[in-house]
Amino acid sequence: HHTDGKTYMFNLIDTPGHVDFNYEVSRALAACEGAVLVVDADQGIHPQTEGLFRALTEQKLPFLIFLNKTDRPEADADRVLKKIRARLSPDVIPLWDRGAVQEAVCDRDEGLLEKYLNGEELPDETVLDAAARLTMDFRIHPALKGSALKGDGVADLLDAMKRFLPGPD
Repeated sequence: HHTDGKTYMFNLIDTPGHVDFNYEVSRALAACEGAVLVVDADQGIHPQTEGLFRALTEQKLPFLIFLNKTDRPEADADRVLKKIRARLSPDVIPLWDRGAVQEAVCDRDEGLLEKYLNGEELPDETVLDAAARLTMDFRIHPALKGSALKGDGVADLLDAMKRFLPGPD
């Protein structure tokens, strides 16, 4: 149950993380409407991260990125995000940085850019609705951060899955 009074059900399909299982990954993704790519905020991008990123891109499957293990002393979500944007795609946008989200949305939505340039205030809801459309159109990939082990950021991730990934309808 969620704060909006609705009940949501997510079916989780855990793909093999290793690049040797490319075929199995593609088959698993074919059954999905959206995905969450979990990246280690401590270790950064593994070869299998790149492989999964490629598979998601080939299938044009809307996805979020969750930078996990931010509770570790060596973890640096911003550093890992910078690497992801440089090596994998500049379309990965940190949801924790509202300015970056607004900029990404205005760069890709002429209507909102025009409003912004005319000095109109863009409410968070408007920006997030546009970000959701762009995510489902495979034009941006929102990133979140937290620690699955400690439960940090998990509620935000579930909210983002509901808002930014396609529903069963």
